Amino acid sequence: MIAKALYDEMCGEFFPVFRKLAASDIYSITLGGSHGKNISDQNSDFDFRIYVEKFVEPDKIRDIFDEVNGLVLKWKSKGVEVDGIFPRTYAEVDGQLDTWLSGSGRLVPYEWTVWGITFSPIYTISK
Repeated sequence: MIAKALYDEMCGEFFPVFRKLAASDIYSITLGGSHGKNISDQNSDFDFRIYVEKFVEPDKIRDIFDEVNGLVLKWKSKGVEVDGIFPRTYAEVDGQLDTWLSGSGRLVPYEWTVWGITFSPIYTISK
């Protein structure tokens, strides 16, 4: 668990950087994983998501991710594990939902290993 003041400080540093990924004022930042489900423990990391209408130009994205990675390292030195950010557009999410609602989605489970995730994300959509 992390103290609220420390969490607020972390979000105060990460969120302005995350916002840079959005090419418009239409975006959402959410917290996933165990913290998002309110089942975290002292070993839980932070899994942020950003949903945007449109991303900034590709040549800007690398610099933004470098900035995110710098913050991840900074917070790791404070004992706070941040997994980073998982970006998606609203159109991608809508397309995935449409596939599932049409009955053509297929579950593809993933596995955690000592080397990371062998399939990502949790479920993929295939037609």
